[in-house]
Amino acid sequence: MELVLGEDPKPTETANQPKWIRRQRQAAAAITMSIDKTNAIHIDDISDNPVEMWKKLASIHNNKSAGTRFNAMDSLFGVTKEDSEDLAELMTRINGLLQRVKQLWPMGYTITDLDEELAIMAILRALPDDYRHLCSSLLCQTNTTCEVIEEVFRAEDNHRRHEQQSQATALRVTTPNQYQTNSPSHHFRPKPSATGRTPGALCTFCGKKNHT
Repeated sequence: MELVLGEDPKPTETANQPKWIRRQRQAAAAITMSIDKTNAIHIDDISDNPVEMWKKLASIHNNKSAGTRFNAMDSLFGVTKEDSEDLAELMTRINGLLQRVKQLWPMGYTITDLDEELAIMAILRALPDDYRHLCSSLLCQTNTTCEVIEEVFRAEDNHRRHEQQSQATALRVTTPNQYQTNSPSHHFRPKPSATGRTPGALCTFCGKKNHT
């Protein structure tokens, strides 16, 4: 391990160099065999240098950004017991995820930083699916704070209100007037029926009674 961390440099004495070179090759081979093809492409051009290989892989997987820590904490908070594991195995898995989170803490990381990131994590996990695009954009930022999230949330609320108002306006324009009817004009007065005629009325045409 000291060799891949650069703590065991190549000896200056010629007699000791062959043994060190063998250890170097063994370390490089061990790294190569322990990774998949997706990670192997990152170290193709440095496959004979275990120190550089280790640094490259560490820079990819141990990126100590806020987004990386949030993803690690999400995995920790989302863990559930598998049907095939007992409680001791569950605790081992949780401890491994917790160590992963701690490894991503940068230098000078304090309990105050942890408190804020836990609050941010709770906020992001509370968002429904139609707000997931906010999670993606926030996790890509290098400096995600509660203040930043509040600004983003206000902008999102304003955008959604504007969209709702625009849709309501468009709906009023395109919807026909539902209050129009085909009823006759109130100025038209229909001729009364026979039962509705006044008894004893004299017809002005024939001179007989009971109709007009």
